Amino acid sequence: VLCSTGFLVLLMALLLAFPAQAAKTKASIRLNVSKVSLNVGGTKRLKATVKGKSRKVVWKSSNRTVATVSNTGKVTAKKAGKAVITARANGKTARCTVTVKKASYKTLYQAFLAKSSVKAGNSTITPAYFRMLNIDKKGVPELIVTERDVFSIGTYHVYTIRNGAVKYMGSCSMKGMSMPPVIKYSSKYKGIYVSGWTNGVGGAWSALHGISGTKLVRKQHAEEYHSFGDSYYIGTTDRQQLTVTRSRCASFVKKYFGNLKTYSMVSNTAENRVRYF
Repeated sequence: VLCSTGFLVLLMALLLAFPAQAAKTKASIRLNVSKVSLNVGGTKRLKATVKGKSRKVVWKSSNRTVATVSNTGKVTAKKAGKAVITARANGKTARCTVTVKKASYKTLYQAFLAKSSVKAGNSTITPAYFRMLNIDKKGVPELIVTERDVFSIGTYHVYTIRNGAVKYMGSCSMKGMSMPPVIKYSSKYKGIYVSGWTNGVGGAWSALHGISGTKLVRKQHAEEYHSFGDSYYIGTTDRQQLTVTRSRCASFVKKYFGNLKTYSMVSNTAENRVRYF
């Protein structure tokens, strides 16, 4: 009995001297950052340090239209604004305030051009040359891209910024594009100039493409044929045009295509992207 009593006294003394481990380890959670700033489309991985019985973290965003968070703590910026990301474990919560900013159009264009391939409508292209040009003289400048291997026909692919992202507007092609390519532009009529020949009929055509709403469209068009007599046409497109005299066609061409400014396009290299933007 004395031994048992002595053992109990010793055990109590040890317990008082060394409290239970559970009492020493208080539940807590801490994030590696308490605030972060991102551009639209940017991402940030949040890391949670957890103490307590469970290591499972439940993530939540206060505003999913501004920023979302995955179950591993990856934050994705959706649109400009603020959102609070919360991480919860063992009844404890940690928070990070995320501020999302609109990326500049230059930053968005630079990142777009850095891709090995991009969408152009239903096609996929490799951006080889580029130039910014404010075609309609409204909002941000448009980005004009061409491919490297154009052979006899080259195509200008035109993009703009919509809702913080690069959006395709349309394309226009021409025959006889030079290498490296240039852009001919009418400042007065706010259009990109393209031209070409018509095989087999001794013909030629010219056109201006401009912006209408969110699309690139043909605005002025002229053409002529000489194989079976001389014929001349003018209009807004190759499908909406009038048969006219040679002199009237010449006046139309002089009016819309007679005062063009030429811009050189830039080779799409990492060095040129940094220098240009």
